[in-house]
Amino acid sequence: MSSTQPERTSFHSDYHVVGQLPAFDQATIAAEPALRHAPVPWAREHGGPIVQAFLDALPAAWLAHPETVVRVKSAWLRRGWSPGGIGWHLDSVLGPGQGRDWARARHPEFCRYACHFGADAPTRFAVGTLVIPLYPPGLATEALWHDHVEKALAGGQIRAETVADGVLVRLNPGSIHSVNFARDEGWRVFVDSNNCRVSSVVPFEGVYSEVHNECSPRSAHEFALMGDFLSGLR
Repeated sequence: MSSTQPERTSFHSDYHVVGQLPAFDQATIAAEPALRHAPVPWAREHGGPIVQAFLDALPAAWLAHPETVVRVKSAWLRRGWSPGGIGWHLDSVLGPGQGRDWARARHPEFCRYACHFGADAPTRFAVGTLVIPLYPPGLATEALWHDHVEKALAGGQIRAETVADGVLVRLNPGSIHSVNFARDEGWRVFVDSNNCRVSSVVPFEGVYSEVHNECSPRSAHEFALMGDFLSGLR
């Protein structure tokens, strides 16, 4: 009798702490300009003190790559609010239509550097080896991963680790992560850097997307910065 169980796959989820950035107060966090996948030279010119500290902490070879981009997402949160991404997910899965075996269709060279400040809504990572079913393409990664990760956490097969304010981490192809709800009120800023050639971000979201831009400008000055960059891409 044939089994009706879907095919399963196994891989290890982890991340690496690579540095600690200096502390920033709420006024500095609130004033940091939002960036939408900006090239490093543009981020150097227009980024605030948080972006400058972030770039100073990244490897020189990473910064020198012509396809490295920097993103800054800002959000004002109340207690219990989330800046998004609360479901467990991967960033490195290839898009729908690029093969049924999504669990092995990850970019082997994927790398991402990230850190956050303020509002106490830290990033969480699932650490350990997961054994999970394969799914056909077309589902969001949170829909694919969340319930399986929660079950593995409850059963003790893997553990969850929280990254503190200002800790610089490097994500790899198997870094399953999510975001906590805020435990206090205030501004939160998230800074990360991807390489467009190996990242799944740009093909899906575009660069400074006019339709779906979660880095919404909060001032006339910030709007002008985004507008100048967008005009340069056309």
